[in-house]
Amino acid sequence: MEDKEWSIKQKDAQLLLAIGNLDKQEIASNVGISRTTLWTWEKNPEFKAEVDRIKQDTENFAMRLYYNNLIKAVNNVQQLGDNANNEMVKLNANLEFINRILGKPSNNIKLTTEIDNTKTVSEDVLEAEFVEFEQDNDGE
Repeated sequence: MEDKEWSIKQKDAQLLLAIGNLDKQEIASNVGISRTTLWTWEKNPEFKAEVDRIKQDTENFAMRLYYNNLIKAVNNVQQLGDNANNEMVKLNANLEFINRILGKPSNNIKLTTEIDNTKTVSEDVLEAEFVEFEQDNDGE
């Protein structure tokens, strides 16, 4: 599929739609078109696909920036854990690494044990079973 040539106004509208912080009337006003014209453009699958492409490109760019700065942030936390003058800062920086790698331990542990299937057995029955058990084992 060959690339479509968009007018300046269409390109502006596509960008504003992709950014998504203005409503349709504001976009139309900023671009210098009617709301109806914007609606017509949005019905065009190629126009919509271009808006989606711009949106995806913007998100990809933002994620690349985020990950590029993530390395710096991790290094900063590691340096704080190693070199801070304040012991509390060192502790918190190291705990951050531990919790990120191993998961934050839970403070609450709730154990419940329920025994539903209990039967009361009289001492006489237990005594008889014990005697029978001893007799069976004596014969072996």
